[in-house]
Amino acid sequence: MREGESLKAVAARGFSTLEKVLNRYYPEEDDSLSREIRRTGRSLILADAQADARFSQWGDSGHVRGWMGVPLMVGGKVIGHLTLDNRQVDAYSEANASLAQAFANQAAVAIENARLYTETEQRVEHLAVLRELDQAITASLHIDDVYQAFARHTGRLLPFYHMSIALLEGDNARLAYATGEEIINSVGTTQPLKTMGAINWVVTQDQPLLSPDMAADKRFVAYRRSLEVGLHSAMIIPLRIKGQIIGTWNLVHRQAEGYSTDDFIIAQSMADQLAIAVENARLYQQVQRHTEQLEQLVVDRTRELSVLYEVTAMASESLDLQTTLTHALKQVLVAMQGNSGAIHLLDEAGGALGNITLRERNLNLAVQQGLPPDIVAQVDSISSNSGLGKRVIEADGPLFIPNVVSDPHLAEISAGRPNMYVGLPMRARGGVVGILSILREAAQPQFNVEEMTLLISIADQIGVVVESTRLRQQAEQSAVIEERQRLARELHDSITQLLYSMNLFAKSGRNAYNLGNLDEMNYCLTELGDSVQQALKEMRLLVYELRPPILEQDGLVGALQHRLDAVEGRAGVTTQLLTGREMELPAQIEEALYHIALEALNNALKHAKATSVTVKIKADAAGVKLEVVDNGSGFTFDAVKDKGGLGLVTMRERSEKLGGGLTVVSSPGQGTTVKVNLKQ
Repeated sequence: MREGESLKAVAARGFSTLEKVLNRYYPEEDDSLSREIRRTGRSLILADAQADARFSQWGDSGHVRGWMGVPLMVGGKVIGHLTLDNRQVDAYSEANASLAQAFANQAAVAIENARLYTETEQRVEHLAVLRELDQAITASLHIDDVYQAFARHTGRLLPFYHMSIALLEGDNARLAYATGEEIINSVGTTQPLKTMGAINWVVTQDQPLLSPDMAADKRFVAYRRSLEVGLHSAMIIPLRIKGQIIGTWNLVHRQAEGYSTDDFIIAQSMADQLAIAVENARLYQQVQRHTEQLEQLVVDRTRELSVLYEVTAMASESLDLQTTLTHALKQVLVAMQGNSGAIHLLDEAGGALGNITLRERNLNLAVQQGLPPDIVAQVDSISSNSGLGKRVIEADGPLFIPNVVSDPHLAEISAGRPNMYVGLPMRARGGVVGILSILREAAQPQFNVEEMTLLISIADQIGVVVESTRLRQQAEQSAVIEERQRLARELHDSITQLLYSMNLFAKSGRNAYNLGNLDEMNYCLTELGDSVQQALKEMRLLVYELRPPILEQDGLVGALQHRLDAVEGRAGVTTQLLTGREMELPAQIEEALYHIALEALNNALKHAKATSVTVKIKADAAGVKLEVVDNGSGFTFDAVKDKGGLGLVTMRERSEKLGGGLTVVSSPGQGTTVKVNLKQ
């Protein structure tokens, strides 16, 4: 039977060894008798084959004398031929030829029908396998799964001794996958494309290669190992994506002409599927890699920015400077993967250091982490006008030194260890308040641009924290001084005046006693007693104000009860605190109501001389109500204008700030009621 340009023996009888004949391929160009039968489409009889030059001697054909060849024809096309031989000369006649031709015609139709049926079955099977292949290699985006699935389905369609996939990487080809009875090269091996013979030819010529005989094909000279293990035929199919070759799919067979034209066509179809699957898997890997890099970048940036947030948050916390700086340095070292670091602060004399200064200033070690004790002693105080301090302050940006050991000016921090160093000035209000120093082991990656930028922000933020802490300390000191002055004024305006009045009443009473004026004496003693009681009230009020506030600790109700017990109760004033159900109010509302109540109680104690006060608090869905009622002397609003309004303006401002209203009801001799109504 004809297959391409070759003849294949598909049936035989009468040979001593059939395996030497069946399924063998014979080049048609070497058989002149076969060519003549195909050319003429007629039977051919040789009276004596041994005497005919056209008869090719092969195998044990020396006994053949009579010979006849009959064409197998379908639709006027020769698809093969039937040959008969005999040991006798003139064994076949034209009559024999006519009979054989009739048989051959029937056989040709049957063979063609069988061939068509077989081809149809094979194509159906091939299509089914190709569909399964497409589903299998697109079911996963992991490249190893794609390769393994492709190899399994290839084995169902195409025979191979060895199969491999090579992917192009620039001018090189990398063996991405290999399978078969023997792996010729290790997976992952990379070779220059120009040294790879047949694969290089496929890539440069941009066409597939079918080689029926590798040994006779010069393009396979470089594949000596394959030839040594007895591989004879090969197919190399380019893998293309959008017209661009990304690699090759390589199949080798032990037999010569191991792959047919149909195999070649099937392989090219499969290669298209493989190329798409490989490209998708590669893109997936890139996306995964980029996603992982992006996620890691987000983690790194989140970690780094959290340090900046932590440092920024510290500025609003009431922590001492030592605690704040220690925590900040620890966070920075973790984020920057530093093994040690330090923060030096410029001495406070003169404040922040401007860009131009001639006066010697010291940078004192505030906190450090990871520095050896001997280094700590050396850097406890450094000059801002020389050495490391000057270099950091005057540097245009961060001062980066790849190896402190190699820098003679950094002997004080090297300790003989090859660390990287980065130093940054900490600025606030346009001046330098200190320097931040970070050391990282030389074996680690160098500080990158993002890290340097972040360190600049962190250093400046630490500078703001330092300046804010110092300003807060100054404010606290000013507040202490101001409070002392206020207490002095209070003592002068109240207690001192009362003591002066008590002294006058005591003298007047003594004089009245000496004069025998008992009525005058009783009057003076009564006034003296009242003044003493008022002085005690004023002193208890001042002592209460000197104590730390308990609003935050006990809440609004607890703080008011404490006030009534500590001041009014001890002054002999009858008190009541009336509340509804247990309440939870926002901190700003509790603080406002507390101060309004205190102001009302102070007025009742100091000015109204009340003997009874009642405080009422009620909270419900509608809002919060506060009411302070006393039985004191009362007042008219015109009468208290000269006394600053008894704090009424302040109470009204506090209530209005929370969207509420203040009502004051009072008249001489009728006591006073202060009402606050805050709506939810």
